[in-house]
Amino acid sequence: MVKSHGAWQCWACPPVLLIDITGAINKEGAIQQVDDIMALLSAAPQQYLVLLALMERWEYSTHDAPPEFQLFHRWLASETAVRDCLYVTAGMRLKKAFIELGWEESSPVRRHYFSDVAGAMAFLERQQIPCPEPLHLRAVLIPS
Repeated sequence: MVKSHGAWQCWACPPVLLIDITGAINKEGAIQQVDDIMALLSAAPQQYLVLLALMERWEYSTHDAPPEFQLFHRWLASETAVRDCLYVTAGMRLKKAFIELGWEESSPVRRHYFSDVAGAMAFLERQQIPCPEPLHLRAVLIPS
């Protein structure tokens, strides 16, 4: 049996679901992560408008993980009110290309990429979406 790799923590702060991803995610980790996030979103699928992923400490995923994320993203688009996914990550070009492997071009969910937390917070402010408290605390305690 293969163990899952990578770690994540989720905060339910409607209308934002905040996820902090650390380490390298293998297929088993992707399945576990997707199950955890789906369980949170399923409890109140219309309450969440934004999924915000903090990925500065993410070290990519194995080649067999993207199909799990594709299934999740299809579910996200069809079963929830989420229409914006925000990704905060360094090493933008390569990580963005890898993240996009998990999305279909025709998805109605818009993807936004930021190099720091401040950019994501500014996006939320422009959209008049309250900033989740854990994100605000992180921006204060760990400035970019």
